[in-house]
Amino acid sequence: MTTGNVEPQAPVYRAPDAPARAARILFYYSHLHLHTGSPRALLSVMDGLDRARFTPMFLAIGDGPLPDAIRERNIDVISGPLLAMSPRYPIASIAGLFRQLRLLDSLGIDLVHIHEVGWNYDLVVAAAIRRIPVVLHLHNPAIVHRNNLHWRIAGKAVFVSRAHLESATNIDRARDKATVIYNAVELDRFTSGTSLRASLGIRDDQYVVGCVAQIAKRKGVDLVVEAAARLIPKYPDVVFLVVGPNPPLGTQEWSDALRARAEEPVFDGRLRFIGERADIPNVLATCDAFCMPSRAEPLGIAIIEAMAAGLPVVASRVGGIPEIVNSDDIGLLVDAPPTADAVTAALDRILSSPDRGRALGRRGADSLRGRFDATSVAARWNELYSGLLRAAGRLPR
Repeated sequence: MTTGNVEPQAPVYRAPDAPARAARILFYYSHLHLHTGSPRALLSVMDGLDRARFTPMFLAIGDGPLPDAIRERNIDVISGPLLAMSPRYPIASIAGLFRQLRLLDSLGIDLVHIHEVGWNYDLVVAAAIRRIPVVLHLHNPAIVHRNNLHWRIAGKAVFVSRAHLESATNIDRARDKATVIYNAVELDRFTSGTSLRASLGIRDDQYVVGCVAQIAKRKGVDLVVEAAARLIPKYPDVVFLVVGPNPPLGTQEWSDALRARAEEPVFDGRLRFIGERADIPNVLATCDAFCMPSRAEPLGIAIIEAMAAGLPVVASRVGGIPEIVNSDDIGLLVDAPPTADAVTAALDRILSSPDRGRALGRRGADSLRGRFDATSVAARWNELYSGLLRAAGRLPR
């Protein structure tokens, strides 16, 4: 069943010199949800493919919002198992390998794209046997293990920022195949949201600071809450909105405590957790500023979206965020590790001078073109795929 979380299809990138026959790319991602940045990044890669040159397919080991969103893009979803090969289970590993060889042959696959690294998948080994190029697309902290065949087999390992690449453990083992392609954002989508103030009971004259993030310690949501506790008494018209899903099962005690704290009198009902939302452009249209002081962040796509909406941004100088907010003229970064004092001071600068905040937001929005827009990022992916296919003698003509 299709859910409300499905992202709309982006305009498809087209190259003027596209060949007559398309190469077939098989994508795989172990997760089936849509509530974090990684699956949305996968969809953006598919949306940006030059369909005259590349035909995407997706191998799913179950059903969920992500396969639903892929089907809505008229992309074939192939159901089937995928296993990690192990010498401890030789019969199952060999059977899985032959199953994947038949799958690659029957579908005529020319390239395999693995979202995240995974571990010795039978699909990846089968691709190596058939001399099919493999791309690893990483979004989380990575370790280049010697005994993970994926690092040996892959033609390219794509990281989402330079900081993400350099943070990978033992990256020198795979530096020759490592490259950076930023996640794409449909920038124009975040300039056309409709304010939710009326439905949320927020007055037009109130100043709204938003945070869109998973309610997890890594995202620094607790620092936003602490800053709200200090700034709400000082600014009687400020409201803080925290938007995002719960963390994974088993780690919710921390987020539940934050929500409970929002009921304390100091917040005067002006710190509000409104849960997960699919209409992020509308959420951002409701806000006047954005704050996400992450403690770790490979890139920070929510920051790009907020900047695209023209909001002044307060974030932290960690991971790939300084590659987004690369100047004090386009956003405010607090040093790592971020603290409640630093976050409060940065937000205070914006709240005390809304005109300065609006100018910061305008410059931030202007800075994104050519770096994170869907057309520029799509060109990088199409070029990478073409190069690998050409080297493998699989580029259709």
